[in-house]
Parts: sequence; structure tokens; C-alpha cells
Amino acid sequence: MKTREIKFRDYDCDNKRLRHFDLDSYDRQEHDAWGNIMQFTGLKDKLGIDIYEGDVVKSAYGNNKDVVTFKQGSFFCFGEPMGFQEDDHMLVESNPQDYAIIIGNIYENPELLTN
Repeated sequence: MKTREIKFRDYDCDNKRLRHFDLDSYDRQEHDAWGNIMQFTGLKDKLGIDIYEGDVVKSAYGNNKDVVTFKQGSFFCFGEPMGFQEDDHMLVESNPQDYAIIIGNIYENPELLTN
């Protein structure tokens, strides 16, 4: 069974940049200050870029845009769980490598959600 790499990022509001970290380099005072920690989904988009919670993605098949969110114990995009999810004893697969392209994130590119 494949294990998911656990890594995070946050947005440093003072310096206007994303900072990547893992659990070994986590500093609660530093990273919790902004309250915007985003977890890596373990998945990549159509271009091979790591997908994080808070990323704004565009469908490769149209102009639909959505934000990657974490709810109900899963990462979601376009109303569907991402990756392999067990749903009522069935395995549901949604592979963002087939349909999603990251176009930004909610902190650096909030304007993407209004267009």
C-alpha cells in the first residue's frame, strides 16, 4: 500500500509568500500565527504539481474553477472526493491528474474566485 507524504505550507502575510514545512520543522508559534496552514493532498495535478488544500484549480475540460478543501475526512474539489475514498463499502476514485490544473491559491490569488 502506498503511503501519502505528509507535508504542509502556510502563507506568511507579512512577507507575502508561501512557506513549506513538514512535521519535523513545524514551529507552532511561527506557523500557527496566521491560521492558514494548508496540507498536501498526496496528489498532483495534470501538470505534475503538488496539490494542497487552498489551491484554486481549473478543470482541464472547461472553465470551471474550485478551491481544494478538506471536509468529512477527505480532500474535495468540484464537489467530489479526491483520490481513493471508501464510500458505503465501495472504492471511489477521482484522479486530479486527469482533470485539474492548479492556477493559484486562495491567499496569493483571491481574485481567481471572483472571475
